[in-house]
Amino acid sequence: MEIRPFNAYRYDSKIVGSVDRVVSAPYDQYDEESQAAAYKKSPFHYVRLIYPTDANTHEAAAGTLSRWMNEGVLTREDGPAIYPYSQIYTDARGEEHTRHGFLALLRLTPFGDGPVYPHERTMPKTQEDRLNLMRATKADFGPVFITFDDKDGEITKLLVETHHRDAEIAVPDGDGNEHHMWVQKDQSWVQKLVDKMKDIEGVIADGHHRYKAALQYAEEMRATGGNDHPANFKLVAFFPSFDDNIMVAPIHRVIENWPDEADEKKFFNVARMQFWMPEDAERAATDSGGAFGMFSKSTGTEMWAHKHGAPQVWDGEPSDDYKGVPAAALEASVLRGIMGMSTEDIGAKKGIRFVNTVAEAKRLIWGGWDRVFLLPPTPLSTIIKIAKSGELMPQKSTYFYPKLLSGLVTYIHEA
Repeated sequence: MEIRPFNAYRYDSKIVGSVDRVVSAPYDQYDEESQAAAYKKSPFHYVRLIYPTDANTHEAAAGTLSRWMNEGVLTREDGPAIYPYSQIYTDARGEEHTRHGFLALLRLTPFGDGPVYPHERTMPKTQEDRLNLMRATKADFGPVFITFDDKDGEITKLLVETHHRDAEIAVPDGDGNEHHMWVQKDQSWVQKLVDKMKDIEGVIADGHHRYKAALQYAEEMRATGGNDHPANFKLVAFFPSFDDNIMVAPIHRVIENWPDEADEKKFFNVARMQFWMPEDAERAATDSGGAFGMFSKSTGTEMWAHKHGAPQVWDGEPSDDYKGVPAAALEASVLRGIMGMSTEDIGAKKGIRFVNTVAEAKRLIWGGWDRVFLLPPTPLSTIIKIAKSGELMPQKSTYFYPKLLSGLVTYIHEA
């Protein structure tokens, strides 16, 4: 991968105060309630750029960005830098981890033969929204999360070298995780990292819509600025894919209208779990080796194990690895098989809601939705293998944790 340092725009704490009041979760983590809370937190909160409340969202973001640059809210780094970025977080078992990565620019390359591989399908409407934001602002607000194989740990060692001094930014997020960022302008250090990344391939963990939108925008800009236009580079957060370094949680599916004529026993062995709660089914699914938890008000909690040889409706002829992905198996058996949904229906989220937690699912169920399917996680090694084989998992198959912060750095497409 071709990476390079850049002169980021960063918040001026003399104007905005403590940076933890203005940095943001990624745009796709907001609902109306959390968006409103972010607005109240500070007049300079980064949500005003990535997810404004205004009717004309993209134009509003462009106006806010222009004003903040003119007023010095965001100031340009005085030299090109790479930004080491560490996250300290706690896993589901209560164990603390620290992962070391960095923020830099990546030369955009089309998907196909590498060096960057996607692992999920995208949703056209979301991609168009991010593209229009980029067109309006001529800026890159949200880093794509790319994971890569740091076989000998040399890149991690290089990143840790920067920790002999205090981080320029140290802030918590809403989940209690710590985010630390350094500014590294030493050009010999920067060149070492650039050289080490040249022959490495990466897999997109989070940010497929942002990457694809950036690809399209770069293609539009090459018509006037050629291969040297700043839009040919994308803001990326790079983290090594050590086994204990990347947490992958599942994303559950909530169904609005379950068909009355559905015959799930044609596809699954169904076991009703007396007195079990949905949280128990989620834990059981995680340990089941492939079964799904299912909950509805009419049936209670059940475990669904796919019958050997039962019909599944696949889009094409997927590999065995792909068939083992929980979200893919559920799509083939439940969404396509039982419900008769098309690829377009699924992509448009017709009658489906994707949720990260059982609590979110239960709110929808009590609000009138019919069923929630609780999925086990997909191992990182499987995700990487499928991505490099050229297959794409269903939309919202994975939830990588912890999330990156937006607003630590901003990349403006300046000539």
